[in-house]
Amino acid sequence: MKLTIALLLAAILLCTISCTQKNPVLKLLTEDYPPLTYESNGSVTGYGAELVKAIQAELKSTDKIEMMGWEEAYNTALNEPNVVIFTMEKTPDRDTLFYWLGPIGNNKTYFYIKADSKLKINSLDEAKTVKYIATTTDWFSEKYLQENGFSNLKSNVLPTDGVKLIMTGDADMGVFTDLTVNQIVQQAGFEPGALVPGFEILDTDLYIGISKQTSPKIVEKWNKAFETVKNAGTMEKLREEFLK
Repeated sequence: MKLTIALLLAAILLCTISCTQKNPVLKLLTEDYPPLTYESNGSVTGYGAELVKAIQAELKSTDKIEMMGWEEAYNTALNEPNVVIFTMEKTPDRDTLFYWLGPIGNNKTYFYIKADSKLKINSLDEAKTVKYIATTTDWFSEKYLQENGFSNLKSNVLPTDGVKLIMTGDADMGVFTDLTVNQIVQQAGFEPGALVPGFEILDTDLYIGISKQTSPKIVEKWNKAFETVKNAGTMEKLREEFLK
């Protein structure tokens, strides 16, 4: 009898381990970045978040979306297996670091200045001559400027802090995308339109990233589910709801 119970418990344990290995818990990471991702009534929503939820529904996945600072989310996805990170620009330096689902959207990155500023910027070289440019830590735009020799950057963990630096005159301008700048300005406590675009820096596509250490089988399942959701018209419906 004892042997039978022991064998049964061992079988249950092996089954549990096997099931866990087949369907590991995924970390679904994002940042506060409306209208793509933001918290509302205690849950994470926005265009990117709802798209990921639609993919999860296709996969019958119940893993929870976590919101954290971009630097922490990015480094977690860079160094750990079974991490999904969104939304993220696919840049040349990131290309081989992640698996990619998308594109799911597009945005343009500008130097933004105060609406009443007389500052005019017509090139990257001219931008290097201002005293300070507000950037957000580990954003693709900050890395791009660093790689292009900028030494006048004021890095901020939160993009809203960059807005405040511009509005108080502690930075001459800042780097944001046309898709999210107005919401970030509002979150910082200012009216939409307080910052206006100066010079366009980049035109990039948005993706969902999966950490490179993740099993290719999991990536394949996510990719198939993404294609199903896209072909069903879900992406377009969510764009109409959140981005128009």
